[in-house]
Amino acid sequence: MSLEGGKGPLVVLGGSSPFSLGLIEALGNLRAPPRRLVLQGRDEDALTAVARYATHRLRDLGWSVDRFTDPSRALEGAAVVVHQNRYGGTAGRIADEAFALELGEVPDETLGVAALRSAVRSAACIRETGRRVADVSPDAWVINLTNPLSVATSLLAESGVDHILGVCELPLVTARAAAETAGVRWEDVEWDYEGLNHRGFVTRLTAGARDLIAELASLSPSTEVAGVRVAFIQETGAVPMKYFELFHTRVPASYQRGRRVERIRERTVTQLRATPEVFPEALRERRMDWYPLVVVPLLSALASELPEDHVVNVGGPDGVTRETRAMVCRSRVEARPRSVGNSRVASWLERFERHERAVLAALADPSTASVTRALELDPLVRRSDLGSVAARLVDEATGAGGSARTPAHRR
Repeated sequence: MSLEGGKGPLVVLGGSSPFSLGLIEALGNLRAPPRRLVLQGRDEDALTAVARYATHRLRDLGWSVDRFTDPSRALEGAAVVVHQNRYGGTAGRIADEAFALELGEVPDETLGVAALRSAVRSAACIRETGRRVADVSPDAWVINLTNPLSVATSLLAESGVDHILGVCELPLVTARAAAETAGVRWEDVEWDYEGLNHRGFVTRLTAGARDLIAELASLSPSTEVAGVRVAFIQETGAVPMKYFELFHTRVPASYQRGRRVERIRERTVTQLRATPEVFPEALRERRMDWYPLVVVPLLSALASELPEDHVVNVGGPDGVTRETRAMVCRSRVEARPRSVGNSRVASWLERFERHERAVLAALADPSTASVTRALELDPLVRRSDLGSVAARLVDEATGAGGSARTPAHRR
């Protein structure tokens, strides 16, 4: 199924999030005939406000907009599903970050202790969503945005979703920023990328005969390129994602990003309810590059028979979801041949994949032993008392201390 030919709507799970306005704005650049947009969310008041804005913004472009709180009704006949549920809401994210901070660990929702806690408490709900999608709309393409991205993508695939792609803007943003630092137009660049989400490397970046990675590596080690110091480009012979910095510092972030996101969300909802046809000023405080840079271009590719080059997260035969460049169109996704680059990158990727397998094993059987093993293999975790950390994490994430099991807001 596709967006073309009137074969089904574009469905957004987690569509009551006010951050969905970023997607609504970006849909104006969709290279496909407009169709029906279906927003699904559990917060009926917020859902109504987002749907009113979407109707105002997209009606003149030929779109129709519907909304449902029932996910099964929303999914009926779906051609493409954008999965952006935040399981446990922003409160869940805040609790995950607070857990990590208390332990002196980096409070990031995609990596480390906080991400593992999020995955353990959310896994059952993600699987439930996957089973529902597979049952109601088995032919739909699913674009996953829910974090931890690689783990959530694997769980959805494991639950029966046959056509699923995780997507993140960071590889493209990193490669473009690196080319800009080298003084080269993006149109003149050829590049390769390999990794796991937020744990990847631009392994080749060239412009004609110029090796841009080598040129960047000649800069001062303290110079920052695309959010990472040149020292790490020199160390790896590639351009790591900005999160690579976290594997080399013992100082956790001093704030919880979730609290900032929640404040923006609350103010955005208030403004949206007061003036439902005006883009909320509060929302301008948060960059949502993933919608225009990667989500809408991917939607366009899935509406076409002509393959396009994208960076996507796709599952492998071993169950691990890897982030790689692929040719994408309506009927298929073909990953390009891997380009690891060198032994230093290969060593890091092997380390990341061992950890990812341990996380997936822990989610299959969330015990103190399995979670301890996932923590032991995590390059971001520094503590030594991992057994006690694991026991507490399992208790809080799956027991009375865990967050709500119902979907809420995106990011």
